[in-house]
Amino acid sequence: EIIELNKSLSGKQPLEIGKQSWKNRRIIYLYLDKQSITTLPQSIGDISSMEVLSLNNNNLTRLPESLGELSNLQGLAFENNQIVSLPESIWKLNHLIELHCNNNKINFLPESIGKLENLQRLQMANNDLFTLPGSIGTLVHLEYVDVSRNQITLLPKTICLLDLNLYFNSFIAGNN
Repeated sequence: EIIELNKSLSGKQPLEIGKQSWKNRRIIYLYLDKQSITTLPQSIGDISSMEVLSLNNNNLTRLPESLGELSNLQGLAFENNQIVSLPESIWKLNHLIELHCNNNKINFLPESIGKLENLQRLQMANNDLFTLPGSIGTLVHLEYVDVSRNQITLLPKTICLLDLNLYFNSFIAGNN
């Protein structure tokens, strides 16, 4: 279905797009970087075995709600796209460890992001954020946050609850 939705992939077979890794006949890593993808099908959520999904350097403007059905996802990257918001269903990704969404147009993070209890790394640099949700303080495993080059004028008090001093400069909020 992804091939049908994206002209840049026409003429290719499913096993020919991007880079893929399989385990026990199930896809676990899917790298669709630099494929000029404009649309992801809702059926992407049917690939429940996927552990890493990389969609960097494409032309995406939105992510489907079905993304929240990727119950084994540990890494999600969609840097350098035109995405304005995260799907509300992102809170369902309870195995997510890394979220990389630098260089998009994201202007809002849902409070439900606080339910990503295993999140360790959040990269949101160069977006259009004005604030962070208070629920960010509940992410007890969070070690690294980069929200530099946004429009942030106020940080929630709950940010003080995070133990981000594991690495010097692990919270980067310069040039805001």
